Amino acid sequence: MIVVLLSGCYTAKRATFHVVKAQGSYPAVVAEKCASFYPTKDSISIVEKLVKGKTDTLFEEVIVDCDTVVQTKYRKGRVVTKFVPKYIKHNDTIYKTKTKVVESTAKIKSMQSKLDELTKDNVVVADRLKRANNALKWILGLIGLALVLLFIKMKFKK
Repeated sequence: MIVVLLSGCYTAKRATFHVVKAQGSYPAVVAEKCASFYPTKDSISIVEKLVKGKTDTLFEEVIVDCDTVVQTKYRKGRVVTKFVPKYIKHNDTIYKTKTKVVESTAKIKSMQSKLDELTKDNVVVADRLKRANNALKWILGLIGLALVLLFIKMKFKK
């Protein structure tokens, strides 16, 4: 009965030994099983960035013959010359960055199990620290009470 109980324990060390042994003998099988258990996780992110360029405005000279223009010392005749914008040209550039990320789900699973283990340990340590802190508060309270009683006793002893 004891032999059955002891042989029934399958520890992490024993599992590691079996995987290493299988890797030495049948690496293709181990690779195939690992790939099926932990496939890679692909994600693609596209980032677009607009870079403003300079703006060029091209002007066209327009001559207007107006009969309503009043002659002054600055303006002679009825012909007016104006420069009007013909078209505005923008030189903007769009940069697209495409990033492909391949994550190993086996590594993620391993790190998650380590995180879970550390979280459990952290809870245990925090509980111990809380109990020790409460005990210290009680001890300091009792010492303070003893000092107050001792002070009172010394005050009324006179």
